[in-house]
Parts: sequence; structure tokens; C-alpha cells
Amino acid sequence: SFVNLKSHKYFVTTESQKLEMKNLILAGAASEYTGGGMYIAPDAKKFGDKLNLLFAKKLSRFQALKLLISVFSGNHIFHHAVTNTHVRNVTIESLSSDRWSSIVSGDGEYLGELPVTIQLGKKALKIAR
Repeated sequence: SFVNLKSHKYFVTTESQKLEMKNLILAGAASEYTGGGMYIAPDAKKFGDKLNLLFAKKLSRFQALKLLISVFSGNHIFHHAVTNTHVRNVTIESLSSDRWSSIVSGDGEYLGELPVTIQLGKKALKIAR
């Protein structure tokens, strides 16, 4: 995916804002970690009833690589290109024609295509072993 990493235009709607933005990546998180042990959302549980929404503005490939490396420590949230906020729900639509701009992944797995609405569920997810 890093080869295809570039900024795309998105329309992002939350309960309080409607924004058109150009981002390298958008992530909605309910927990701190994602696949591979990436500390994608250190503040995910700061507000128990809200989703942690993170997005990064356009960066050079070198800067994007440095940012990616900082995700393992959680320090990426302090990078000038990263916005870290909490929302009750978010709808994300792609405004780009590039097919990579519409891919939705969850914990590293392909989930579908944009548009998507993300919100926390009412009950905890239980996984039986």
C-alpha cells in the first residue's frame, strides 16, 4: 500500500462539521492498537462514547515513512500534519476518481468501498474462542 500512498480529496461529515479535505490517511478507531501492533490511536479511550478520528495531511514519501514509523510509539499524534479528534459518528466520502481513495480497511483487512459511516456500537463486541 505504501507504493500507492498519496493524498486524496474527501468529504468528511461529523455531528458538528462538514469538511472537504485532502488527506494522506483517515482513521477511525475505538481502541488504541490496530493490526501488527500499531499504536494508531493512543487517545482512543479518552472519551468512552466517542470514536477517535485521526487524519494526516499531504506529506512527501520520506515524511510519510517517518510518520508511519512513529505510529509504533504513538508519537505520530504530535506531528504537525496529524489531526486527532473525537466524534460520535463520521461519514467519509471520496471526491477522488483514483480507486485507492475509496478503499475501506479495518484492522488491515479490506472491508469495502467509500462512502462509509462509522460510529461506536451500543454493546461491546464479544469474541468466543
